[in-house]
Amino acid sequence: ESISKHGQIVPVLISEIDGRLSLVDGAKRLNILATHNKSPKIFRLPALSLRDAINLYIETNLFSRRFNTIEKIRICRFIISNNITIDRELHSRAELGDIGRNSTLYNFIEQLNNTEKTLILEKQITPLLLERLSKTGICNAKNIINLISKKRMTHQQAREVITVLFLLFMQGRDIEIIILKMTELNFEQFQKEIRQYKNPLLRQMEEDFLKYSKKFNNIILYP
Repeated sequence: ESISKHGQIVPVLISEIDGRLSLVDGAKRLNILATHNKSPKIFRLPALSLRDAINLYIETNLFSRRFNTIEKIRICRFIISNNITIDRELHSRAELGDIGRNSTLYNFIEQLNNTEKTLILEKQITPLLLERLSKTGICNAKNIINLISKKRMTHQQAREVITVLFLLFMQGRDIEIIILKMTELNFEQFQKEIRQYKNPLLRQMEEDFLKYSKKFNNIILYP
């Protein structure tokens, strides 16, 4: 909207990176300008290493926005794949988290279609929740995402459902059947079904922890 009203203010940045001319920043601006049949203003930076290029890309984007979960995973994958290090302060501001761990989610994310990726962003699904989804297998994960969409869940509801179904999966339950059953329920029945699965899980986790903690005399448990 800003470009259509005021024209291009910030130039598209390009540079020779490891001997190859590459786009450093401005992919969205290029697409918008192409849509309006306008020629882009381009600024060519001095030659950069891959490390300098990714640091610059992160820095320039942080001026105007925050990276979403999928972008963070793609950045982490790029960093790991190219054996790059980034500045600690920049890593913190970009909220990239555990780069090695988050990079492992790349293949899972790229198996999702655009509708599924959009829902991931709309519901603010964190890398930890994505990791849980991925561990259930791509088919189950897609079914869970479809369930979240069909039931029009809030972020909190989506988080709860992913966690419960993941724990059921880890117990060896057939969550494909459970998801199918949940899909056919109305809202009140669905909420009741979640509680039915969730409460025994929490009780079992509490019992397991209490058994484990008895081995240690210096642990004090508060209600």
